[in-house]
Amino acid sequence: MELYGLNSRLAGILSSVEFEEEGGIHITGADWYSDDLKLEFAIRTGENDEHQLWEAQITGVRDELIKSDWAVQMQLLEDHPLLWRFNDIQSELYFSKSTDKPYELISSILEAHHKIVSNWYSLSKFINYGQFPFIDLCKSSNALFAKGPKKVLAEYARILSEFKMRPNLFGDCDPKRWTGRKWVAETEILRILIIGESFVIAEDFDFERV
Repeated sequence: MELYGLNSRLAGILSSVEFEEEGGIHITGADWYSDDLKLEFAIRTGENDEHQLWEAQITGVRDELIKSDWAVQMQLLEDHPLLWRFNDIQSELYFSKSTDKPYELISSILEAHHKIVSNWYSLSKFINYGQFPFIDLCKSSNALFAKGPKKVLAEYARILSEFKMRPNLFGDCDPKRWTGRKWVAETEILRILIIGESFVIAEDFDFERV
């Protein structure tokens, strides 16, 4: 469990044998103020049926998905696939030659996609098949294949190259964020808090017991 950046007292609970054996975390509330978020959660420490209430004051939120489910793990990370939209070079991947093995191509792309981003993104997040079947794109002779973080596209490009499709990464640009009025360059160092299937991407996290 990655505990870097967490309150030392909280980290101590989450790293205890009791928590690992009997503990859990449950998000109990979320209050917004502009781009800031107060996230409230209960911890079952695993010791004598003890429950503690905690909150995280989170500033500069970029993205979040909050589910009110019990979880057995909390992580605060500086590198994660969900961060790549905000801290990796964004690019576009084209190809200029068709393959005679489009179904094998789909299988290889699916395997590579899961390997690099697990279940955090659906295939349609980056790959350019829109409203038509993915197989149609894989049967094309030239097209925009995908766009998004370069770490992801480079893996797709490796697969296209194996299928002799002449992939080409084009249009590199720095990541940007929407302020509500305009797009600006993303200049902050962001981290991601993961609690089970919930996550928050933001600039700063401050934890305290309540």
